[in-house]
Amino acid sequence: MKQQKKTIEEINELHFSLESMVKLSTSTALEIGRQLSELKKANPDINLVHWVEANCAFSKWTARLYLTMYENQKEIEEVDRAHEGFRMLKNNPIGKPTEKEVKATRRTEFAIHRMIVACIQAMLRKD
Repeated sequence: MKQQKKTIEEINELHFSLESMVKLSTSTALEIGRQLSELKKANPDINLVHWVEANCAFSKWTARLYLTMYENQKEIEEVDRAHEGFRMLKNNPIGKPTEKEVKATRRTEFAIHRMIVACIQAMLRKD
C-alpha cells in the first residue's frame, strides 16, 4: 500500500510537471507568433516565408503554427480558464456544469490541445 501511494504521488508529480511544460511551451509559442505578427505589420512588404527561412531555426510550417496560435490566443486562454473552472467545480454540487457544457468544453479543449501538440512536435523536429 505504501508503494502504491508513492507511485500515485510520482505519477501526479509527473503530470503536474508536464502541465507546466505545456503551459510554458504554449506561452512561448504565443510570444513567437506575436513577434512574427508584429514583424509583418511593421514591414508590410516583407515576405514572411522567405524571412523565416533565412533567419529562423524553424520552418515556414512552424511559423504558420505560431501565427495560428497567436491569432487564436483568446480561444486558447478561454479553454485554459474553462479547464481550471471545471477542475474547481468538480466537487461543487451547486456549481456543477451540465453534461452538455462539459462536452462542448472538451471538444474545444481537444481542438486547442491538438494545435498545441502540433506546435510542440514542430519545435522538436529538425526543420
